[in-house]
Amino acid sequence: MKTLSLLLIQSALLLLGSGYSEKSIVPNFENSTEKIAAFSILQSKCNVCHVNRNRSKIFTLENMDGFAQKINKQVFIKKRMPKGNSIKLSEEERVKLKNWLNTQIIK
Repeated sequence: MKTLSLLLIQSALLLLGSGYSEKSIVPNFENSTEKIAAFSILQSKCNVCHVNRNRSKIFTLENMDGFAQKINKQVFIKKRMPKGNSIKLSEEERVKLKNWLNTQIIK
């Protein structure tokens, strides 16, 4: 489990690029394994389109919690996202995203 957590953190850091330190993710444990896994999905399946079509809703580790209810509504209730035929969420990705959302909606 610890190895998986470290792998997810390292993956998230690579996705984030320069300017973001590991220190801001690890020590305070604010960013759970569920959140890092969800961010990876948001980055690879959502931001790739939002960067061109909806720049006001580009997801980051800092802002994604604030979008949790909207993400839940668009992905799981209305099933509007991801849009189009080229980007699909696998069942595993849907489960990971839902796991993170469950930590947010309950708060």
